[in-house]
Amino acid sequence: MSNVIALLETMGKDSALRHGKTTEIERLMAREGIVAELQLAILGRDARRIEILLGIASTVCCALLPDRDNEKEEEPSRDDDEVSALSSVRFVATTN
Repeated sequence: MSNVIALLETMGKDSALRHGKTTEIERLMAREGIVAELQLAILGRDARRIEILLGIASTVCCALLPDRDNEKEEEPSRDDDEVSALSSVRFVATTN
């Protein structure tokens, strides 16, 4: 799996490779020993199929909770709303 991740990382860093000819990517995948089914998923840019073949999940859950410790008695101005929303992020979790 590490060779697949390394290949995807290389493709992400190199725009010429990412947007280049399919033959170059195929040659790189063959050199790295990536199986045919994964090669098809990568060439098809099928992220879900790549996840399945690698046995990973990418379910991401986010939540915004009010910051009860810093509640104000007075009515906040519009500018304060944005700052308050940004400061109330409590956690970001990824589940598998």
